[in-house]
Amino acid sequence: MRRFLPVLCLLGFLMLAGCRATQQESVAAIQEPLSPPTLEHPLAADFQLTTLDGDTVSLQDYRGKVVLLNFWATWCPACRSEMASLELYYQAHQAEGLVVLGVNYQEDSNSVASFVADAELSFPVLLDTAGKTATAYGVVGLPASYFVGCRGELLGFWPGAVSASLLEQHLTPYLGECPETE
Repeated sequence: MRRFLPVLCLLGFLMLAGCRATQQESVAAIQEPLSPPTLEHPLAADFQLTTLDGDTVSLQDYRGKVVLLNFWATWCPACRSEMASLELYYQAHQAEGLVVLGVNYQEDSNSVASFVADAELSFPVLLDTAGKTATAYGVVGLPASYFVGCRGELLGFWPGAVSASLLEQHLTPYLGECPETE
């Protein structure tokens, strides 16, 4: 058995490398630059969620604006680390009609409120306590971000943590495409 151990290790490594390459190719396909919005983009799923202040909001409330929907949780290290980038991006572009909605996944409001206060987040945070909105969007891992155009069309999806530079590249071009709203 000892003679075959190096061979088994090599085979295992090769199989793992092949799986990793396939995973990277599929993620790369998802992460291609977003195409300009067209009527071919499906509408993003509408929802009604509660804010930390107890107000009920829906995605429909933000028609006419570009929306970054970010699904996250306080227990998720990648989610926690991307919050500073989301806040910076929001501060830089909210005057251009950008809305960032942080959709917390299945946590209690006290834990979420404490994290939001500590992180000094100024964008709205919504509570998806039952996980129904995450399910409607097909979220299978956190964080996950969805880009929604001003007509409510789903422009794109980004699995994993986003950075301000990634958002500048992939989302900022859509900000100038919304008609002026009053």
